[in-house]
Amino acid sequence: MLRALLTVAPPVALLLVGVLLVEPPYLTPADRIPTLRLLTGGAESIGTVEEQLREVLLRLLGPSNREVDRVGAVDLQSDVVVVEWRLNRPDSPPLRRIEAQQDVYSLLRWAVLVSTPSLGWNPRHFRFVGSQPVSFETATEAERRVLELTYSADQVARIDWDSFGPQDVYDAARAAQIDPLLR
Repeated sequence: MLRALLTVAPPVALLLVGVLLVEPPYLTPADRIPTLRLLTGGAESIGTVEEQLREVLLRLLGPSNREVDRVGAVDLQSDVVVVEWRLNRPDSPPLRRIEAQQDVYSLLRWAVLVSTPSLGWNPRHFRFVGSQPVSFETATEAERRVLELTYSADQVARIDWDSFGPQDVYDAARAAQIDPLLR
């Protein structure tokens, strides 16, 4: 019995830590059920894997301040996970870069969690594509890409989170296309 407990306890603890990383601590246990089902591959999971991951990312990035869904799409290609998300309207133009970097930092923390082999799939790369309206006059304006960052799964797994912060996300990218407004 003790041997079985020692075998089961570490993955369960990792799963619970993962839930805390993915979802804000102010959520109640009932709010965490979709993530637990997703991470454990429970039979009660509803929708495709992409839809489930999109739901987790919507919670991770938080609500939009410009009346759009923050996560546009999650695409699981053969070995690449592509996340398209919409940046919030900044409180002031100088905060654009800081807010974009914070979003990417959160997405990288998420990438560490989903690249765990116990989930049954092992992506090699993560590509994060951020967009915002051409101007912030109306919430319905066409979006344009302002940020595209690609990271390898190995690179993400080696991040030292004690010294890595949001300000480091651009430099750590394997490939980067960054709008001058976000530099």
